[in-house]
This record gives sequence, C-alpha cells and structure tokens, in this order.
Amino acid sequence: MRNLLWSVFLLLAAGCAGQSEPPGGPQRWGAWSDPRTWPSGQVPRANEVVNIPPDLGVVLDVSPPPLRGLNIYGALRFDRKDLELSADWIMVHGRLEVGTPQEPFRQRAVITLTGNNPEEDQMGMGTKVLGVMGGVLELHGEPRPGWTKLAQSAPRGAREIAVLNASGWRVGDRIVLASTDYDPRQAEVRTIVAISGNTLTLDRPLEFPHFGEVTFGVDQRGEVGLLSRNVVVQGDEASASNGFGGHIMAMMGSSMRISGVELRRMGQRNRLARYPVHWHLVGEARGQYIKHTSIHESFNRCITIHGTSGVEVVGNVAYNAVGHCYFLEDGAETQNLLEGNLGLLTRRPEASRGEQPVIPTDRTPATFWITHPANTVRNNVAAGSDGIGFWYALPENPTGPSATTTIWPRRTPLGEFSGNVSHSSWDGLMVDRGPNRDTLEAESAVYNPRTRPADTQNQYNDALNPPVVAEFKNFTAYKHRGNAIWLRGLNHKVTGARLADNAIGVTFASRATTLEDSLIVGDSANKGFPRDWEFRGADGRSLPRPWASSAGPIQDNFPIRGFEFYDGKVGFRNVEFVNFQPLEIHNAQGAHRTIREAGALSYLRFTSFDIDSRNFAERARFTNAKAVYLPPGPNPPQRS
Repeated sequence: MRNLLWSVFLLLAAGCAGQSEPPGGPQRWGAWSDPRTWPSGQVPRANEVVNIPPDLGVVLDVSPPPLRGLNIYGALRFDRKDLELSADWIMVHGRLEVGTPQEPFRQRAVITLTGNNPEEDQMGMGTKVLGVMGGVLELHGEPRPGWTKLAQSAPRGAREIAVLNASGWRVGDRIVLASTDYDPRQAEVRTIVAISGNTLTLDRPLEFPHFGEVTFGVDQRGEVGLLSRNVVVQGDEASASNGFGGHIMAMMGSSMRISGVELRRMGQRNRLARYPVHWHLVGEARGQYIKHTSIHESFNRCITIHGTSGVEVVGNVAYNAVGHCYFLEDGAETQNLLEGNLGLLTRRPEASRGEQPVIPTDRTPATFWITHPANTVRNNVAAGSDGIGFWYALPENPTGPSATTTIWPRRTPLGEFSGNVSHSSWDGLMVDRGPNRDTLEAESAVYNPRTRPADTQNQYNDALNPPVVAEFKNFTAYKHRGNAIWLRGLNHKVTGARLADNAIGVTFASRATTLEDSLIVGDSANKGFPRDWEFRGADGRSLPRPWASSAGPIQDNFPIRGFEFYDGKVGFRNVEFVNFQPLEIHNAQGAHRTIREAGALSYLRFTSFDIDSRNFAERARFTNAKAVYLPPGPNPPQRS
C-alpha cells in the first residue's frame, strides 16, 4: 500500500502544473527527501555539487542544506509548501519550476545565491548565478498588483497614506513611495502595519511629503510600488557589503518566464553582463517575459535585454539600482514590449561606494535606456533618476557582440512611445547622445527615421527615401532640473504632452519637428520640499536649479522656460502655457532675495547657433504666463 501511495504521489507531482513534461523530459520522478530518488542512493548533503540527470524529475519537498552548486539536467519542481533553496550557483540545462502561469506558487519560496568567489566561472556566467543554459526557467509567484498611485497628498510626518488601489496588498508588505520633487532620493521605503480599504498605515512617519493631485491639468500623483513577493530570488547577506549580488542569466536556446517574483541584492557591481535579470544573445524570444516582479537593492542595472527580441517586460517595479535600469543593450534589440513598468531612484555610480560605470553613459543613468526605436514603450513611469527618465540612445549601428552594418537604429521608424511618465530626474525624454561605436561614449545623434533605413545614399533625400514621422504621444513630465523633452533629428512630432515644474519644457535640436495639442505649466501646486541648503521661492517651493547665484544680476539666475526655439524648422501648434511668472528666491535665512525669471517662450541659451527664420508658433494660449523672456545669450566671438 505504501508503494502504491508513493507512486500516486509522484504521478500527481509530475502533473501538478496541469502540463505534461515535454518529449525527452524526465522519465521518472521522485522526492528530494527520498534516498531512492537519487542515483547514489543518498539524499544530497551540505556543500555538495548536486546533479539531477536528464531522465530524472525531482520534487523539492524539503529545504535542503546549503549546496556548493546545482546542475539541473532533468527537472526540479518546488512542492506546494514553504521552501528554501541555497546554493553558490544553479545551472538549468533542463527545467526549474516554481509555479506555472496557470497555477502560480502561493506558498513562500526563497532561492538564495551564495557564491562569493569572483574568480569562479560557471560556463561563462561567473558565480552566484541562476543560469539558464538551453533550459527552461519558470518562476511564478502569487499575482498581485505591482504599483498604484496616491489618492491624495501625504504630508511629511504622515503615518497613513491613501492610494488608488491596495487590493491584494497585506500587512507586513514593504512598499516604496516615489519622490514627487526634483530630488529622486526623496523616495522612501516603509512597511504596511495596517490596511483599511485603500488606506495604508505605515511602520514609521514619512520623512518627505509626497504629492498626490492632478494640478493644473498635469497628473502628479506619486507612485507607490510593492516590493514584497512570495517567491524570492536573492543574493546572500554578504552581497550588501561587497556589492557582489546574485544574477539570473538566460543564454541562447533558453526559455525564461518570470512573474510575481521579488529580486533583491542582485547584480554584481562594476561587472559587465552581471545583472538581476538578463536575456543574453538569445535571439528570437517571443513568448518569454518578466511581469509584475520587483527588483530592489540592485548593484548593477535591473532588467537587461541583450541581442534578444520579442521579450515582454510588463508591470514591474525597480527601485534603487546603479546604472541604466531597464536596459536594451547593443541596438539590435527589436519588437520588445516595455509596458506599465515603474522605476524609482536610478543612481549614478558613486566612487565612495566602490562603484564605477559599466559603460560610460552610466554616469548619467536612464531608468529606461533604449538603443533601437523599433520597440513598444507604453505607459511606463520613470520616477526618479540621477540622469534621464527615457533615453533613446541610438547608435549608428549596433555595438558589442551585435555589431553589424545592416541595422541602422538612427534611421529606423519609431515603434511606439505613448502614455509614459517621467519625473524627479535631470531630463525626462532624451532622443540624442547615442553611444559611439568604438568608445560607447555619448555622441551627438541625429534621429532621422526613413522608409528604407539601410539606404545610406539617400538618407536625406525625401523623394527617393521618404521620411517617416516619429510621433511621441501623451508624455507627462514634471520636476526635471533640465529638459522635460529634448529631441535631435528630423521629422519628429510630440503630441498630447503634459509638462510642469521643469527647468525647460521642450527643446528641439531638429528640423521639421513640432509640438502639438499640449500643455506646459511653469509652476504648479506641487511646491516640493527643498532642503535647508537650497534657495527657494518666497512661497517655499523648490526650484529646479536651487544653487543659482542669488548675489548677481537677474541673468545669473536660471530662468524657467516652456518652449525653447533653436535651429529648425521647429515650432508648435495648439499649446497652452500656464503660470510662467518671475519668482522671488531666498536662502533658508530669507536673505539675498532676487528674481528668478520665467517665460513661456524663449530660446536655447548656451549656444550661438542660428535660429531658423521658418520657426513658428501657432494657436498659443497663455494663462497667468509671461509670454516671452529672452535672456542674454553667450558673448559673441571677438573679431580679430
């Protein structure tokens, strides 16, 4: 009878996902805890390298002792109970399964990667790695909403916050509130200690206020992201001190699907190709994805798509990562979907922490770094970066292992950019400064989408190679110390933009480029929370350039501008400008008062480049707005 029951258990375990094993999969199944499962007749012991042969499927029914390594040639499936698995490294040649899309894992599963010898190298993937080498990785935690927005502003010192949707969130969950000021470091993490409907009680008061209103037509309700998940992949505790975290890497021929997972202490500081989640030169990967997953405390990026197309990146939350976060690497990555993701506090490398740029542009990191335009980027939020929210950093041709002269990102039509939001960064949307082929340093990059991108002879011939308009739709941007939007190229169009509280709204270093049907607000009701050292307005609001001189004449202070004219032909149609008025500023003691100038319309200050006489402004509307401010430009060159 006991043997019969055991046989029934194994049959149920093999089919617990509602799926049959693929042809060539395990021919027999057994429980990890049963000596009869293992070819050696012994249950694996601590510090061993465990091999699951191709014909064997193992049901992990106990939490084993820490392992030296684990090679899965057959299959390993987590039983439906609370489990922990710890190993220096795990290599998946067969199948590793924690839940399925149809039946997500609803208990608690923790995979801890412990390898701390940087010289160790498992099949080119280093160590402290969950590597997928031609195998299948299925990690599917409990499906829960990943992020929401504040329903109302939360003042400094608040212990309760109201959000739009707290369904599925629980007492004990860790959440992160986005900064709603210029400083991305006003993001803060708290633990939920009580829930009543959509009102959350926090474990300790908020250090900063967080704005939660639609003000003057611009939605500045701060985001709140869920960090806690029931399936966890993490680096060990040593990762926090040495920056050598875990990483997940899928190679060519692999399949990786991740949903409802928490990744923490991941990525390896200063190391190329060692990121929390990484598709590495997989090629066509349609059907693979990472969804509704949280990534936090990352020492190197968030999600990397490298030499891979067709991946879906949907509904994720990424907080406190070094370097470009959502990262399309070489410029050959196409047909990927980035939708509904949230990124908070994307940090530049800090030498004081032992951090260095992995590539030169990490010095001005982007929450979304996109190197090929033929991808879909929709309804994402870049909620705080030391650099840029969305950066189309287009190389002339793909770089690195994807290098080829048959792909031309700077001349390929735009896939989709719509409904995205950027705030609390230096720049919001940057389409310029692509990586140089040899050095990967940023260089001036003209985005000139054409019908035939590879026709290099006619790249500027509208008759023989017609242009394709790149339309950036419904972009919201607020609280940027630089530009909300900067575009360089030909035949661009920005429609439905909603911009507020930016040093500069829009600058087009372009030709045949327009802004249409948009709203630009100089000063909104979101006054922010300036630090003690910052100059501020008489109403106490934070300023985009708080270090501007308060001792010199007006032109020494930074004037905010809505639309900057530059070379062209560029211009706008049907745009409303609101609240562009000069503003008093002062230091914390109220001394050194002067005026910060403002103008709905102005020109690019830092260059003497000619302004095109064909530039235009049509159907402008001004509400409490000084229409034009033309600050003194740079001194003209001296004639000899």
